[in-house]
Amino acid sequence: MLYYQQTRKTKDAFDYLIEMGKDFIPSVYKEDYEYAKAILLTKLDNPLEAMNLILNSGFTSVKFITLYAYNLFLYMPNIITDEELKNHKLKLISLMKLGSQNSGDTYHVAFLRLMQYEIDETNQETICNFIKNSLIKELYDYNFPLYDEYIRDRYCLLLGKLCRYKDAYIFLLHNLNLKQPLHQTSYRSIR
Repeated sequence: MLYYQQTRKTKDAFDYLIEMGKDFIPSVYKEDYEYAKAILLTKLDNPLEAMNLILNSGFTSVKFITLYAYNLFLYMPNIITDEELKNHKLKLISLMKLGSQNSGDTYHVAFLRLMQYEIDETNQETICNFIKNSLIKELYDYNFPLYDEYIRDRYCLLLGKLCRYKDAYIFLLHNLNLKQPLHQTSYRSIR
């Protein structure tokens, strides 16, 4: 039920999770419960609330840290002062120090690195190459819809900005026909 609710994008789904939390949640499901709420807040375009929930939950697994970083990236256009941005970055750094990134969860670890690049405004070529080398294959191995759409859109946008139109065209063609993993697709097989 937690998994089902977090895949939705409605206020009703979030209210349902809140009601569920009024009953006893066994400790074995507490982390999943808090994560489902944070994902729904993200999907409902409430990044600040999602970040606060993550901080207050006390959980520091890599999926929570990644979700915090993603929400910070989404919230950055609303940040008015440099001091506020610095404060949020320090919270992210403290979460990263507390948390474990050695969980075998390569997808979230790689996406967290991407969020660090985005927040630090790393050059576009570096970000594009990182997505290609570290996240494109992961898209097809994990299929995590919250981040997959962002990764696809960002990669295609960066290819366009870097004038790599042929790569962008092939990537878009491949995403229309997902029968073959991208890392095994050659230019010749697309023709």
